[in-house]
Amino acid sequence: YERRIKKDPQDIDACLGAMKCLEALGEWERACSLLETAWPRLQTHEQDVSAARAGLHQNHPHASANTQPRNRSLRETRNLMKAANVGARAAWALGRWNAMSTFVAAMEDDDGSKPFYR
Repeated sequence: YERRIKKDPQDIDACLGAMKCLEALGEWERACSLLETAWPRLQTHEQDVSAARAGLHQNHPHASANTQPRNRSLRETRNLMKAANVGARAAWALGRWNAMSTFVAAMEDDDGSKPFYR
């Protein structure tokens, strides 16, 4: 994952994979640092996709729920949720309560771990 991130820092899948590995190793500082770098991109991707689905994105002026942006939106939403969960756990371990509230707020309401972090 680190090689992929060095080659392309915008590779969200590599960032998520690295975060999961760092989480498993208990490397909370490194996971949190990587997440802080990737978080704005994850949110931007989600906002761009949401706008495309609403037909507001400049590259997709006629986007609808039945077009490619919808499928991409599901993927981007999953990525954001994965990152939010890792971020919440890392922030919890490090005692970074403000960061934790940001990550928990980004979780979907039906996420089973969201009530725990609240």
